[in-house]
Amino acid sequence: MQNAASYRFSRIHHALRVGSHLSVKLDTGHPVRAHFRQSVMDAACGLHVLAMVLVILGVAKRTALEQMSQRKFGVAADVWRAFKETVFSGVNAREYCELIDSLNLPLQLSLRDKCSSDVDEFALDGALRGELIAVAFESVKNQRTKHWALCIGCDGSMNGRAATADTLLLLDPSASEQPYMSWNSRLSMPEQKRRRNAAKSIEWLYESQDWESEPVRLIAAVRFRLAD
Repeated sequence: MQNAASYRFSRIHHALRVGSHLSVKLDTGHPVRAHFRQSVMDAACGLHVLAMVLVILGVAKRTALEQMSQRKFGVAADVWRAFKETVFSGVNAREYCELIDSLNLPLQLSLRDKCSSDVDEFALDGALRGELIAVAFESVKNQRTKHWALCIGCDGSMNGRAATADTLLLLDPSASEQPYMSWNSRLSMPEQKRRRNAAKSIEWLYESQDWESEPVRLIAAVRFRLAD
């Protein structure tokens, strides 16, 4: 009997298009840039991740979101009013979901946080399905460092018909956009965890061209889906 074929694969959200800028092709036919970059002074990574989600899912216009603090009406204005108090203080996972739910957007949210036992497994499963997952992680060495990024896909291995994700591909608002790539940072699972297929208490390796690699742990994952 012939052994099943084994190979590596990558999967990203279906709406994303790779080019000189990572973009979303909307109904107008014009590509719109997907990445939002935060400043070095703010703690608005969660807000920037939400802006990316709204653009990728076609819920709000990028031009409006770029000017959200000056807008008086519409989705962008509502987002700013909800999140403006968190721009320099940051936002935890439960508050994040509560603020988004208060906007009455056509989104369905599912949350896993420290109170759950399956944060890593939940993020991996969503990435494997090609969904948008906001992930919050903290440094293993310094747990005061907490950050949000948007998982837009995954790398993994295929053995026959069995697919296993082991790397989360991220759009990180604190990192610069990378031309002709679908991601600008990633969370890689250690080799021993890949072999054991363990989904509990994973110490991920955060990797980016902008920052030094460091071990981190997921502390929350929020899955975004368009409401029916």
